[in-house]
Amino acid sequence: MHKLIVEMRHGSNLMRVAALALAASVQACTPTVSEKPGAFPALDAVAQARRYEAMQKAFENSLSGDVAFWYENSRVRGRVVPIATIRTSLYGWCREYEERITTDRTNHRLVGIACRTEAGQWLIVDIRSYVEVPQKST
Repeated sequence: MHKLIVEMRHGSNLMRVAALALAASVQACTPTVSEKPGAFPALDAVAQARRYEAMQKAFENSLSGDVAFWYENSRVRGRVVPIATIRTSLYGWCREYEERITTDRTNHRLVGIACRTEAGQWLIVDIRSYVEVPQKST
């Protein structure tokens, strides 16, 4: 938790500027893909366990912008990126995050907020799922 507090005091503006610059540069060289709201990816128990472990570690220990990877096999893998740390009156410490899950069928992007319980566990309090849809070339 100490890393989270230090980050909020010293690096949040710099991290947001860096994230915006990175997003602009990535968007400039990204293939033409759009997203639409979609269902959550179906993951088996092993993939869910690896995803959960990566999320807990990322939310607790990673600075915003750091990437935590997980994988089950070559067909199912993901990454979690905490984007910002916030303190709320309702939930206490929370992390905004983006998650990418790639399956052999499609790519999913999930964005959400997870908050830390008094027991030190991170629980998702808000999440939205998007599915990548390749656009046809013109």
